[in-house]
Amino acid sequence: MWFAQIYGRIDEMRAKIFSTQGLLMFKTHTHGTNELLSDPTLEEIGSLCGQIDDVVKHWKENGSATPELAQFY
Repeated sequence: MWFAQIYGRIDEMRAKIFSTQGLLMFKTHTHGTNELLSDPTLEEIGSLCGQIDDVVKHWKENGSATPELAQFY
């Protein structure tokens, strides 16, 4: 569930990064660096990763996860 959401958000960012306008050698990127870095999608990715981190920490505290499972997440 989390990974599908994260990968979906990454795909959104990738589309924005590689989005261009114009023809041939006159192509320009439609989004600037600062615009991409301040995009709320990056915050969503960070938030989802933080949720995974919190769950894994909880699992480890309760002994609910093997070290291999915790390492995987």
